[in-house]
Amino acid sequence: MPHRRRGNSVIVYVLLCLSAILLTTGCSSREAQDDPSSRRASPSSQGTASRPAARASFGALVRDLPPRVRRELEPPPASGVILGEVIALGPAARAGLRPRDVITALDGTAIKNPCDLFKRLAKKGPGASVHLSIQRRNATFDATVVLDEAVPLYTLACDTGDAAGCMLLAWEKKRTGNALDLFQKACDAGLQDGCAASGKAFLDGDGIPEDTKRSLALFERGCVLGSATACAFEAFQYATGRGVPQDDTRATELYVKACDGGDPSGCYNLGLMAEKGRGTDQNLSRAFAAYSDGCEGGSSLACTNLGFLIENGRGAPADEAKAASFYRLACEGDGCGDRDPKGCLNFGIFTLHGRGVPEDPARATELFHQACDGGEADACERLKAR
Repeated sequence: MPHRRRGNSVIVYVLLCLSAILLTTGCSSREAQDDPSSRRASPSSQGTASRPAARASFGALVRDLPPRVRRELEPPPASGVILGEVIALGPAARAGLRPRDVITALDGTAIKNPCDLFKRLAKKGPGASVHLSIQRRNATFDATVVLDEAVPLYTLACDTGDAAGCMLLAWEKKRTGNALDLFQKACDAGLQDGCAASGKAFLDGDGIPEDTKRSLALFERGCVLGSATACAFEAFQYATGRGVPQDDTRATELYVKACDGGDPSGCYNLGLMAEKGRGTDQNLSRAFAAYSDGCEGGSSLACTNLGFLIENGRGAPADEAKAASFYRLACEGDGCGDRDPKGCLNFGIFTLHGRGVPEDPARATELFHQACDGGEADACERLKAR
């Protein structure tokens, strides 16, 4: 199924983005709804290289920093993560950290996103000290946190009724397939992340029979409780008609909540709806703003579509250098697996022809290989022709 080509106004809703056919001389953008599954690894899904035998934790849930919240801080940090629930008597709580504190750096190096933080903590062992740069509203300070061993901390917290402990323990257990009961326990205790994770298990049929009606109910509860990810999943079910009649208007309303709450895929999908006038009036300026927030939050698909709008002067003045920079961001991803092969293809086209960047055929070939390996058929055809 094709995504949008120049002059093609058809939008296709699918669970996963399929490859696209491009015009031979131009670039294109993503047009399929993005499954709002986080492409960033959970605390328990990092690689094992250089990992201590016992996993360490600072005892708090961590979420993407919504661009809106980042911009409201004074001064606005370049990047960071926002703390969710903090386990009582855990390391973060002992260091005086609170929900909604923003972590901007670990040991003096800036934090890009939750995955970046998890990767770096995975190299630490229990008892290690880490130095965090914190922004709380408009005040900044440093905190030293002595890490605890993760599983005993989470188990004790969960057993004593701490929903955050149950949620974090569930991520640890997910590797062995025993997480759903813990996700559900967290949800029942009022933790929005638990509802989103439980709903995702039922939506995907992850070790259980697929149940889209139950997933929708869980996403609805999680969204009401404040989970941007749950709002994005609920919107996704309405946009794709999975377990519920397709309703673009309802989907767009939910994507607004998801994007405002900091979910990058919610911003990407809101951009699609605004760009194509699905469930809302067509508004390229709104699409541009949504893609910008999604790209800033780490959605490579949003970066690709932002580049496409800028390339073609839609919602913003045409600027090939800026378009190239966003295609490059989409291709490089956030270091945690979220990279868009179409961004590599488009950046390759720009690099091949010296559009907004120096002409470099060798580099273009490398980019076409990356795009082809990621499933972009046009990139593969270009390589055959070279």
